Amino acid sequence: MDALKPLAPRSYALSAAPAALAPEGAAAAAGAPPARLQFAFACAAVQTPSGRRAGVASGWLRRALEPWLSAAAAVGGGGGGGAPEVWVPVLLRRTEAFAPPSALQAPLVMIGGPGACAAPFRAFLQQRRADGGGAARAARGAAGGAAAAALARSGSSLGAGGRGAAWLYAGCRRRDQDFGYASDFEAFEAAGDLARLRVAGSRDPEKRAAVPQLVRQDGAVLAGLVVRR
Repeated sequence: MDALKPLAPRSYALSAAPAALAPEGAAAAAGAPPARLQFAFACAAVQTPSGRRAGVASGWLRRALEPWLSAAAAVGGGGGGGAPEVWVPVLLRRTEAFAPPSALQAPLVMIGGPGACAAPFRAFLQQRRADGGGAARAARGAAGGAAAAALARSGSSLGAGGRGAAWLYAGCRRRDQDFGYASDFEAFEAAGDLARLRVAGSRDPEKRAAVPQLVRQDGAVLAGLVVRR
């Protein structure tokens, strides 16, 4: 065992903003931090001479969570039922480089590849919504998402509530199978928090696409948002 190289730590970005997991009641009044974290991971697998093997970290996480997934399915998707507790060692690492812009008026273009790469942008949008406060909520409604999308397609740098337009490009194999947090992102778009949602399904039977293709298609508008705004 001493001859084997130590396993490198696996880094996963959080998929929920602190504002979305804020404690309630007395804990909130005391300024307590969130009591839980959310992150997403894709189960990796590789073909070897001895057969197909699961990824070391993602395979271990899936095996550890399997009792919870089975119990949740048995009760209709709610909680882990009577599954045993699972302890996972976690080291939190702060980053200043990977974060939404502090200025709400700045446009935001997010690009995530296949797997769970778009998951942290769910947290970006949650935090942006929370930071927008009352002005953002007032801008929502049945027409909020349509109005924001129309502004974005026209090249406007503003979205709902006077915030910078937010665009998301997400890659997956098939949108109806492995586009993580799909309902959340679609809700962000409907509310105007997300001005444009572009999903590229590399194995989608109806319209195969890759993220770089979609970015090139929107190149002129993106240049206006990123370079000139």
